[in-house]
Amino acid sequence: LFYLRRMNQKSENWIIRAIVAAFCLYIMLRAWLLPMTVDESATAINHVPRLVFDTLTYQKEANPNNHILNTILIKIFTGIFGWHHFVVRLPVLLGGLLFAWASVKLVRKLSDQTWIRVFTLVMLFGNLFLLEFFSLARGYGLAIGLMTCAMWYAWRFLESNERKAMRWSFLFAGLAVYAN
Repeated sequence: LFYLRRMNQKSENWIIRAIVAAFCLYIMLRAWLLPMTVDESATAINHVPRLVFDTLTYQKEANPNNHILNTILIKIFTGIFGWHHFVVRLPVLLGGLLFAWASVKLVRKLSDQTWIRVFTLVMLFGNLFLLEFFSLARGYGLAIGLMTCAMWYAWRFLESNERKAMRWSFLFAGLAVYAN
């Protein structure tokens, strides 16, 4: 702990980058290696083929399995890259990247001490409950990433009173609702 307290900013940045890289590698490997679950398949088969309007308004067979933003993003990504289980999981991986980015930003505001920053980041990224959601094509991981971004921008708004930060916070929070 003493060493971590005296560490300079450059060393801290390398440690944080390594933690973020390990987190991102882990969720990407899980997304690539895990077979499709029943829920993911149901979303891909039942909801993705629908019109975007039907997805947004629940016009046909409103099913609680339909995470609106996640479904629309799956529709877009499979339209561009084709059908593959990794492509179906791209929206949730995007949520994981947003979570990583916003978590680092928040952790840097939490404390000036390196060991607290590193410990907090490891605790956030090592949360097995959250890790489960960042590799499966469900809206939860995307919602967690968007909500973490909303918290970051809310923090920025509280510090600076900038309306732009407040607008970003509301945008990310609203998108999190549609993802979840």
